[in-house]
Amino acid sequence: MTWMRMPGQGWAVSGSMFMAMWAAMMTAMMLPSSLPVVLAFHRDLKARRYNRPTAAALLMYAVYTLVWCVVGAGVYVVGVAMAELMMRSDPLARRMPVVFAGGVVLAGVWQFLPCTGRALGCCRTLDSCGASTSAFGHGVERGIQCVTCCAGPMLAMLAMGMMNPFVIVAAGFVIATEKLLPRPRLTSVIVGSGLVCYGVLAVLRVMWGPS
Repeated sequence: MTWMRMPGQGWAVSGSMFMAMWAAMMTAMMLPSSLPVVLAFHRDLKARRYNRPTAAALLMYAVYTLVWCVVGAGVYVVGVAMAELMMRSDPLARRMPVVFAGGVVLAGVWQFLPCTGRALGCCRTLDSCGASTSAFGHGVERGIQCVTCCAGPMLAMLAMGMMNPFVIVAAGFVIATEKLLPRPRLTSVIVGSGLVCYGVLAVLRVMWGPS
């Protein structure tokens, strides 16, 4: 139902409502783990006697959020396309549980990739891992790093139900744990292993379970 329009509702209104919900959800999920980075950027600007450091730090966080909103727009397009296909094809609709379970497996595999570890290391450090020192460029870099290291939990959330409060809280908890607590790679391995096992069991249950 997340991807369906209300009766008489146009795509522009439906998309705007989704993006507003997505932006609010991303702010609630990412703010606890991103706030130390924003504050560190603000302190660095003040130490360098940068003009209007508070405004620059707010701009950096706004751009960081904008990166997540761009991802959300892509998620909305893909979600609407999949919903339309399911409405038009009963065989495809019957196979979608396997697709969603496969998405959970992919989310688990993503936790083990080298790019995830590198991005997570950059997200955990208060120093920039990129070349940009401007507020806009820093926000873009931090946003891309965050999207990369959080792609696994976010994909799992989408596959398991982004309107499920328990799933949302679990995804936010995993993201905060990886970014703030010691031994982040151990958390990634545990979460990745759990997602792969859950996804594989879900695929087997759908394919060979009772019809």
